[in-house]
Formats: sequence, C-alpha cells, structure tokens
Amino acid sequence: MRNFFSVLTLSSLITILLWSCSSDKPIAIEAPLVDISQYSVISRDSVLVDYTVTGLEIISHGLKYSTDSVSIGQGQVVSALDGKVLLENLTYNTTYYVQAFASNVLGSSTSEVISFSTIGPAEVMVFNDLNSLNKYINKYPEPESEVLTLSIGGNLQIEDYIALGELGGQDARFPSLQGLILTDVDSIAGGAFNFEINKAYTWLQSISAPKATYIGAQAFENCALLTQFDFPKVTQIQTMSLYNVGATSFSNEQFPLVEVLQDDVFNSSKLVSLVFPSLREIGNNLQNTLVVNHLELGLLDIPSKMLAFSDGIIELRENSFVHAQSIGDYAFAFCPNLKRAQFPSVREIGSFVFESSDNLTLLRFESDITSVATDAFEGFDTESCILILNEATMDQVDQNVWQGKKWKSIFTL
Repeated sequence: MRNFFSVLTLSSLITILLWSCSSDKPIAIEAPLVDISQYSVISRDSVLVDYTVTGLEIISHGLKYSTDSVSIGQGQVVSALDGKVLLENLTYNTTYYVQAFASNVLGSSTSEVISFSTIGPAEVMVFNDLNSLNKYINKYPEPESEVLTLSIGGNLQIEDYIALGELGGQDARFPSLQGLILTDVDSIAGGAFNFEINKAYTWLQSISAPKATYIGAQAFENCALLTQFDFPKVTQIQTMSLYNVGATSFSNEQFPLVEVLQDDVFNSSKLVSLVFPSLREIGNNLQNTLVVNHLELGLLDIPSKMLAFSDGIIELRENSFVHAQSIGDYAFAFCPNLKRAQFPSVREIGSFVFESSDNLTLLRFESDITSVATDAFEGFDTESCILILNEATMDQVDQNVWQGKKWKSIFTL
C-alpha cells in the first residue's frame, strides 16, 4: 500500500492537471520562463534590474551576477520577491554580467546573460547643484584623479565659489581638477575666484558660464593658469576681473556680446590680442600695452589716450575700429612702433592724436571728415606719412597740404 501511494505522489508531481474555472481543458505545469526586461544604472555602485517570471508553483527566483561572463553560474546570488533587484556596492567603471533564474516543482530555468557597466569618476562629472555634489563627496570621500571638470547647476554665492576652490589641487578631493562649468549662474560675483580668498587660482584652467551676463570686479584676478573662457552672454566685465590671468588673447568666441570693459580689466603688460566686436565702452585697458598687436573692437568712439604709450601696436587694420566715428585726444600718442592706421568710419578727430608716434607712414580715412581739432596732427612727422582720403574730403586738400600740415603724399580712395 505504501509503494502505491509513493508512485501516486510522484506521478502527481509530474502530471498534475489544474482545471480552469472557465474551461474544461487542463493546464499543465511546466518549468518557468524567466527574462530580464530592463536595467538602469542608478549610481556609480548600484544598478536596478527588472526581470519577469512566467510559470506556476514558483519556488524561488532571483539574479546571479559576476564580473566574468564564463563563471556567471557561480556568481553572487540575490533572491527577490517582486522581480526587481537593486545590486549595490558594485565597483565603479566595471562591466558586470547578470542572469535571472527561477525554479518550480519541475525544475529551474535561466534567462539570457546581459551585461552593463557601472559609472564612476569621469573626466566631466555633472551635478544638478552643490547639494548633490556634496552628497556625492560625502558618500564617496576618496580622491578621484580621473575628474578634470565639474559641471554644477544652481546659482552660487561667494562662499560657494570658495568651497569649489577647495576641491582641486594636490591632496584635494579632485586632485586633477582643471575646469568648471557653472550652468545656471546669472553672474560671476566680484572676487569669486580672487587669489586672496579662493584656492582655485592654483588649478583653474577653464571656466564656462553659459547663462551669466556679468563678471564682477576682481573675479578671476591672478588666476595665472586660466586660459579658456566661455561666456556667450556676458555683456559687462568689471575692474580687474581678468587681471593677470593666464590668457593673453581674448576672442569673439569667448566673449561675443561684451559691450562694456571697465578700467584695468586686463594686465596691459601681457595683453597681445583683443577681439570684442560688440564692445561699445572701454576704460583704460589698453594704455601702456607693451605687446598688443591685434585689435578688433566695436567702439563707436575711440576714447582719449586709447593706446597711449603702447609699444606693441604696429598697425591698426580696417577691422580694428571698424565702427568708430570719432578719435579722442592723444588716442594713439607715444606709440613708437605704429606704422599704419586705417579708420573706415571716423568723421571727428581730436587733439594730438598721434603725438610722438614718429614711425607712422600711412594714415587712411575712408569717411567724410567733418570735424578736426586744429592741433590734431601736431607732434609727429606728417611729411613722412602718406595720407589717403575719400573724394569728398579731398576738396580740403591743396598741394599735399591738409589741415595746415604738409604730407608726404595725399591720395584719394
């Protein structure tokens, strides 16, 4: 009798038929089907995996994972109740292989093996705001030399800039840090990265603020490594904000909309090239420039002493002051190496404009000259200089004499 029941029990486990309430057809139990439906990398050390199990009388199910696809069967096992598994404490920047499993009274099944790679320190790390950055640092306190640039959202106060400065440099949290992308700031605060209060001057090489419209006074003073700028919306740059930075040339690509430069924005002794086509107002930035040799400025009026005592300038090209309609007193005085100057739009000329600029050999005015100071061309050798005027202004010329001065030659455009 005992053997009879044993055989009956074994047979029942193999051939049990469940009758549906709505059908007379039997439903046979089979080995389960299991499939990984999706996964998502949550953080540098955790991944959420979803899988599905289809079958009856399920006994157990879960995941196996390993960093070796060959030995996945002997990988770590994680059981689950709902088909969702959060794999934690993974190694960052590592490829993992995962397989789902399930078993019932008739056996076990496995899914196909999938793989994913955890994230981790990268050259550019992106954070929504300082709070999320601080949470990351608190969770992962070890230095990460892989990180070269931090992208930070949210607006910043002066103390926030100082805190960012502490993150870079030798023995810091990000020892290889070179750049910052400030995605949401509307202005760079005065003194934000000033060397006297912020350690960023020891490592900062690039800065981007795509929404900022204003750079405050002394913002980057003495950041001697800083050479790369991206300020597409900045219109005003305040006193000494870029003084003694690493860059000696500033381009339209870096500052396409700048309209106002206050006094001493740059270190004039180092400035080589300046291209600000939208510029309308400038302080004394270019006085006493020793090496500047290329200018493209959108000024409507060239201020007094604009380039006074500038040894570096050799030529003012057509696009140097393409919009300027007036030249202030002593604008190009004491420029010993200035040889050629062109002014497409100038109509008014102030006093002693080229005082002691004795190497000037070519001077060109393309617009009608309507106002000239009586001493405009005093103080330099006009008889060694060729003058080019437009046809209307040529009516004022008499035998190579114009504005009471004799010129080497006078030609019309």
